[in-house]
Amino acid sequence: MKFLKNNKGQLQLEAAVCFAVFLAVLGLFLSAIGTAGEYSENSLHSLNAKAEAELCCIVADTIYASGLSEFLAEMHCTSKGNTAESEISGKIKGCESIAKEIRLVQKGEKSVLEITLNEHYR
Repeated sequence: MKFLKNNKGQLQLEAAVCFAVFLAVLGLFLSAIGTAGEYSENSLHSLNAKAEAELCCIVADTIYASGLSEFLAEMHCTSKGNTAESEISGKIKGCESIAKEIRLVQKGEKSVLEITLNEHYR
């Protein structure tokens, strides 16, 4: 009986240490989940920006190939020369079009995608 009384404090100390280690591991696990969620959200914004830029390029290429001079559309991109860019939550992605120049201008309440055509398309 005397043997059990002497180890009682040591068992309580071991239980407290095990519980502290458990809480530390749980905290690290939750931190890892939060970091993974943050990275996946950034990746999603980057993917959405790239998809929007590619959509603008596809529309610009279609307009260019069909010989239209402008196209009324709801576009969420900007243009620089023959490059269309899209920004979503600070992530900027772009793509190049076959058209020489893409311009996104505001006409009334709509955005108009204007394309500079080659002479043989006119």
